[in-house]
Amino acid sequence: MNINRRDALKGVANCLLLAGAAPALSWTLGRRSYRTLDWPDLLPPDWDPAAVMREAKIDSRAIAEGSDQESQAWRKLRPIWDSAPVRSDLNGAWVRMPGYVVTIDQSGEGTREFLLVPYFGACIHLPPPPINQIVLVRLKRATRIQTSNVLWIWGQLQTQLHQTSVASAGYLMLADGVSPYRE
Repeated sequence: MNINRRDALKGVANCLLLAGAAPALSWTLGRRSYRTLDWPDLLPPDWDPAAVMREAKIDSRAIAEGSDQESQAWRKLRPIWDSAPVRSDLNGAWVRMPGYVVTIDQSGEGTREFLLVPYFGACIHLPPPPINQIVLVRLKRATRIQTSNVLWIWGQLQTQLHQTSVASAGYLMLADGVSPYRE
């Protein structure tokens, strides 16, 4: 699957504009109950990414891929995305959420750390999503995971800014577990 930068930005916009998502449900494993989140749940209710782009005078529909105009737009957007607000009320919450994997730490034993993102190609193609749409996941033990897999992850969510070699993340998940995504 080949995703260009314009499609990647549209993916970000589509994920972020799903704010009318259904309320979160609960999921239980053993003695712990996890709140099921979807990507719009990570957005503060008063943060509108479309308005942010309008204020920055960026119209992705009018920008040709590979153009100087595109480079200028991403340079302008990057600091805005890197300072996007997170939901502080989710700090310490026990949650479960689905997403795509972008591996950042892989060894012969498997992966202990990866980014969870809302759509395929995020962080691989520019621009990466805003930090409030990227979760750094830390596993207790190495697990065999490949980039582009879709997983459920569950554990404790923290609102901490983390810089990785791939992208910045506004959330950290100390994962209790992962499993293949199934609805």
